[in-house]
Amino acid sequence: MLDDDAARLQARGYRLTGPRRVIIAALRDAGRYCTASQLYERLRGRSVGLASVYRTLELLADLGLAERRAEAGGEGSFLYCSPRHHHHVVCTGCGTVREIDACPGDDLARAVERETDFRIDRHKLDFYGVCAGCRTTG
Repeated sequence: MLDDDAARLQARGYRLTGPRRVIIAALRDAGRYCTASQLYERLRGRSVGLASVYRTLELLADLGLAERRAEAGGEGSFLYCSPRHHHHVVCTGCGTVREIDACPGDDLARAVERETDFRIDRHKLDFYGVCAGCRTTG
């Protein structure tokens, strides 16, 4: 996966530096939305500065390798994502996020267009529920 990330960065004129490699791996391994400060805490002792975490997360979002989400209080959180079209299932217990390929497709988008008089260019859809791990421990 890091090879794909490196290729995507290089195609846009960026290098996969040591700190970027560490930040990308930590975000991918988190498996959930993380703020820059939460990710920085996960990297404690790894010689990666908080400013590098912020810059790298923004870069990943701009390149389509992470999804940005607004959080209460104003700080954004980020989720490592594949650049292909997909949706998410999110555990309301532990926060784990998984990508899913299932998509309601064009039918839902056309229905929204008819109801709102918008032209839909893109969409994202998240499903919320409780994962198997949380169901067995709860």
